[in-house]
Amino acid sequence: MPRPIRAGGVPQCVVVEIYTVAPIWKRVTAWLIDLALMFALVLVGWIALTLVLAKRGQTPGKALLGLRVVMPDGEPLPSAQLITRELLLKQLVGVVTFELSTILGAGQLLWDRRPWWDRVGHWVFVLRLPNAGIHA
Repeated sequence: MPRPIRAGGVPQCVVVEIYTVAPIWKRVTAWLIDLALMFALVLVGWIALTLVLAKRGQTPGKALLGLRVVMPDGEPLPSAQLITRELLLKQLVGVVTFELSTILGAGQLLWDRRPWWDRVGHWVFVLRLPNAGIHA
């Protein structure tokens, strides 16, 4: 048994911790809490991305690389269509199909250059060329 230690004439207490194997229900509960926190962070990220999309018409990554999704006539996508494209078609359908739809869309880029979600909405992914619209 541990003895109390005296430091400067004041008795100090020694704490002994005892551990046991955690019950399964506590482990599952901890996992569910972690999963809920992870889901909340992803949801906050989607909401932030949606707000950026609605305001600028492109994700930060697309803006850095000069990429944009436009209507077939070259006009910017309305906010509702951007949100439909990013959250409903790409993300929600991806989750429901266990990302098989995302894999199919990414593979489609190899032979078609337009994934299925852009074909559904009749959208075109374009690259802004340097000095576009400037004539010497």
